[in-house]
Amino acid sequence: MKTRTIIIVIIVLIILIIPISIKVNNEKTNIKADEVNNLINDYLENNNIDYYTYNYVLDNKVIVGLNDINKKDVFINEVFTKCCGSKYISYLKENKIIEFRESKEVFDGKILEIRNDSYLVEVISTNSSFKIGDSVVVFNHFNNFNVGDIITITYNGMIEETYPPRIAAVDIIKK
Repeated sequence: MKTRTIIIVIIVLIILIIPISIKVNNEKTNIKADEVNNLINDYLENNNIDYYTYNYVLDNKVIVGLNDINKKDVFINEVFTKCCGSKYISYLKENKIIEFRESKEVFDGKILEIRNDSYLVEVISTNSSFKIGDSVVVFNHFNNFNVGDIITITYNGMIEETYPPRIAAVDIIKK
């Protein structure tokens, strides 16, 4: 009788302890998008990722723009391995805390003016953001172009809403 009572007590304890343990573990991994976004920002303050373009929080998800969408796992591992470990990374992936977006937009333009760190460009082919005739300031690190050159501009999809709008070029090719 004593053995049976001990077994019943053990079973009852197991039934009570396991749910408590699961609840505690879930609370520890209840990761918020703002926290993830801050970790990305902290990492990027000291490290450069050439295929990364932007990140922000939207509807409790972190939206991350990459020039090469195939590098999303590389990005997660690079940013979170040192600070957070594999369990954190698994949680991010399983719960889809980060949404990756390919961040490439392309259009053709004619250089109207060359400035210190940018070009003023007239759009000569449309894309989802600009129509023919629009003026756009293109920030760049490409210095081998002249006024009048026709160029193809690839940018990260982010547009600074000024007049004229401003974008950061990822690549510029002379046509």
